[in-house]
Amino acid sequence: ANPEWVSVPLVGWSLANALRDKADVHIVTQARNRDAFLRAGLAEGQDFTAIDSEALAGPAHRLAEKLRMGQGRGWTVYTAITSRLSYPYFERLVWRRFRARLQAGEFDLVHRVTPLTPTANSSLAPRCARLGIPFILGPLNGGVPWPPGFEQERWREREMLSHIRGLYRLSPARARMLTASRVIIAGSRGRGQRAPKSRPATGTSWCMCPKTPSTRRGFTVAPARPRVCRCAGSSLAGWSPTRVPTC
Repeated sequence: ANPEWVSVPLVGWSLANALRDKADVHIVTQARNRDAFLRAGLAEGQDFTAIDSEALAGPAHRLAEKLRMGQGRGWTVYTAITSRLSYPYFERLVWRRFRARLQAGEFDLVHRVTPLTPTANSSLAPRCARLGIPFILGPLNGGVPWPPGFEQERWREREMLSHIRGLYRLSPARARMLTASRVIIAGSRGRGQRAPKSRPATGTSWCMCPKTPSTRRGFTVAPARPRVCRCAGSSLAGWSPTRVPTC
């Protein structure tokens, strides 16, 4: 989560920060986000904890960047490496830091907001389940299949590994995570449609919530200006949209 970045980090920050308006929330994030959290006015130790997993996250990121074969490409390769290497290490450090507090019943529930990818398994889910602490997972999103007829674009985006992307569903760790989660949030209808057809006996429930929240905070609203449509050399200003001719 990071209030100064975009994409997944901003989604994580927006959701976690919105939850702070409704409940007593303690955010656990990666150390690289510490300064942005402090600039946003949060107090370290009270509002959030920064976990330093750079010992593995840094090398994993550099390896993924090399193998993705181009900036902004090969997202399947990048996600596979980071979700299988750096994220499990991050959760292991989180467990070490918070194990005693979780066992003491200090937290009513644990909610993993990010990563959004369904390929990132959580070892915290079964650990929380054994302690009787509800674990919420999501929103999960991504992994939308490539539609037929776009093979050239798939190769151009260096998405060759996407042909076998579905293998992540065979992971025993994934099955343990889904079974241990009390609630799983799907970030889109597509993700919800790919949810397991059978529900675990533990009573896990799925719900749908669009993954991208929006807020007025962080945006400056510009004053309204007359709408202008230029057509055939003429300028039309201040017209109602229903009266502006189609150009």
